Amino acid sequence: MAGTIRIGRILGVPVGVHWSLLGIGLLLTLTMATGNLPLAHPGHDSWVYWSVGAATTAAFFLTVLAHEVGHAVAARRYDVGVEGIDLWILGGVARLSDEAPTPKAEWRIAAAGPLVSVLLTGLLGIMAYGLAQAGAPELVTASLAWLAVVNGVLAVFNLLPAAPLDGGRILAAIVWRRTGDRIRAVDRASQAGQFLGWLLIAWGVVSFVRGDGSIITALLGWFLLTAARQDAMSARARAALSGVTVGDVAWFGIARATGTTDAATMLWERARMGDIGIVAVERPDGSVLGLVTERQLWKVREGALATTALASVAIPVERFGRASADEPIVRALTRLHPLHPLLTVWAGDRLVGLVTPEAVDRRLDQAPAFAG
Repeated sequence: MAGTIRIGRILGVPVGVHWSLLGIGLLLTLTMATGNLPLAHPGHDSWVYWSVGAATTAAFFLTVLAHEVGHAVAARRYDVGVEGIDLWILGGVARLSDEAPTPKAEWRIAAAGPLVSVLLTGLLGIMAYGLAQAGAPELVTASLAWLAVVNGVLAVFNLLPAAPLDGGRILAAIVWRRTGDRIRAVDRASQAGQFLGWLLIAWGVVSFVRGDGSIITALLGWFLLTAARQDAMSARARAALSGVTVGDVAWFGIARATGTTDAATMLWERARMGDIGIVAVERPDGSVLGLVTERQLWKVREGALATTALASVAIPVERFGRASADEPIVRALTRLHPLHPLLTVWAGDRLVGLVTPEAVDRRLDQAPAFAG
């Protein structure tokens, strides 16, 4: 999947927007401009509906960003690092570089996002009511009312007790405090998240087949299922990989190629990519532009292999978690991005290796004591 474009910083935290957000933005704008707004408030020109729809969609994305900033501010209060905030098709992700030090810190960081959404619900609702009483244009009040309702739904949904939702982290904090076992707490929240993910997938598929629902529900379920499994892997890693460093599980000697190298040549030289099947794509100055997997190369249309440069398909290296070889792997795993679950290993400004999910799994398989 293509990467994320950096759009700036908020409170020093890098903020990025994934290209998939454009798709959901167009869908929301289309739905409001051609459906919700004309049906509820007829009589306006089409350009008015499109303008209000686009503005409402942009405002919605800003409220999602505010939700994630809430997590980031709370995390910093407890000295938990924040790698960045990414907005994509299913909402936002605040990527933390460290674990919360206590159950209290865990649940407060998790609750900060929904709290912001609740506050926005109240504020937007009051604004909609006040402007309606003052005789403001009905489309403006309708937009504010919609934003208030959506933020309320966002807060409630995120508080469901299932990882990786905020409610799942709150559940994990409660279990952690009661049992004193953080690993067990995260595992229980992950199990709940996987159950919810499968439930949403089934619901979405059935509704789509019946014609009374959207496939978006199934996609949301897939995201929850994938992220919950990743949480479970991290929980097992914290128990089984205690004392293991990033260097102990990393693949060193990563293959390198220039950005102008074509896909056909890289597949011909596939052996250089090693067992991990990944190549680092370099700029002319030798710095790393991004990573390309063998799977990506095989997806290129056969007739275009010779004309497709690696630079055009590389996933920007900034999208991957960053670690040093001598730090604990359990700490580095907290930086995994849900879309790109690889760790890049650096010595200063030089990329020296990678940690793949498969490498972590193999290390876990070598720890039979954790099997139960």
